[in-house]
Amino acid sequence: MPGIVWSEVHDGVRIGLVDGFPARDVCRQVNVDRHLSLAMMIKGNGHFLMEGVPELCTYDSGYCYLSCACEPFTGMDFFPAYHDLKLAIVHFSLEWLEVFAPLMASGKGSGHWFSHPQRQAGVLRLRMTAEEQRIAGCFMADGVPDNPLQGLKAHARTMELLWGLARRLTAEGIELEPAPLSLDTPAPPRINRRERRLLLAARTYIQEHCLEPLTVPEISRMVGIGHGVLKRQFNELFGTSVYSYVLDCRLEQAGKLLRSSDLPIKEVAWRCGFSHSSHLSRLFRQRHEMSPKEYRQA
Repeated sequence: MPGIVWSEVHDGVRIGLVDGFPARDVCRQVNVDRHLSLAMMIKGNGHFLMEGVPELCTYDSGYCYLSCACEPFTGMDFFPAYHDLKLAIVHFSLEWLEVFAPLMASGKGSGHWFSHPQRQAGVLRLRMTAEEQRIAGCFMADGVPDNPLQGLKAHARTMELLWGLARRLTAEGIELEPAPLSLDTPAPPRINRRERRLLLAARTYIQEHCLEPLTVPEISRMVGIGHGVLKRQFNELFGTSVYSYVLDCRLEQAGKLLRSSDLPIKEVAWRCGFSHSSHLSRLFRQRHEMSPKEYRQA
C-alpha cells in the first residue's frame, strides 16, 4: 500500500493510515496471510484483482472492504496516479477470524462478496455507514497513536467498528444497512478480464502516442473496444477520463522537456500537443501550483 503508516494499538490490532497523492500509478502484487481487516476508503479509487477471480473488486470513495482469509492468497492492487488517496485500515485480532469468516460468506447484508475459488478467503465490499465514516474520519484526524491513552482510544474505536460489522452481517444489523440505491440509478458495470486487458492496452496506446492528435474513436479502433465502453470503463478502472489522461501524459512530457532543454515555453507547448502556450501554462499551474518557467527554475 503506497505511503501507509502503521501503529499497533493493542495485542494483534493495528491501524494503518494513508493520506497521499501518488505521482505514478501504483500496481503491486499483494501476498496475504491469515487475517481479518477492514479498509475504509474515505477518498480515492482503484481496484483489487484476486487470483483466480475474473471480476475486479473496485475501490471507491465511501466504501469499505472487509477482508477475511483463513488461508494465504495473492492478488494485485492498483491505484491511479494524480488522485487523492485517503484511507484507514484496521487489522483485527485473529481471534475474531473464526467468528467473522462464516458471517461474511453467509450472504447476509447488502455487500458484494468476492470469494477465492480454492481457498477460504474473500473480500466483502460494503457501503460505509455514517458511523464507519465518522470513525474513519477520527482516525485520519488523530493520526497514528503515539502514546498509551491515544492507543486506548483507537482500540476502543476498532471495537466499535467490529461490533457494527457483526450487526451488519447478521439479522440484528438490518437497521444499520445503508439505504438502497435508487431504482433510477443503474449499478456500475463490472469489468471482466478481456475488457481490463483492452483498457490497459488503450492506456499504453495513449502513453505512446500522447503527443499526437488523439480521439476516443481512434483509440477505440486501435485497441478493439467500443468507444462508449472505453469512455465509461476507462474512468471506472483508472479513476480519470480518457481526455484527462491524455492531458496528464502530455503534461508529464512537457515537464521532462522543461527540465532537460532550454526550448522556449511556446515550443514545449507545441511539441507536447498543446494548441497554445497559455493552455499549457494554465494546466501546468493546476497540476504543479507553479508556472512552466518556475518549474524549470525550481
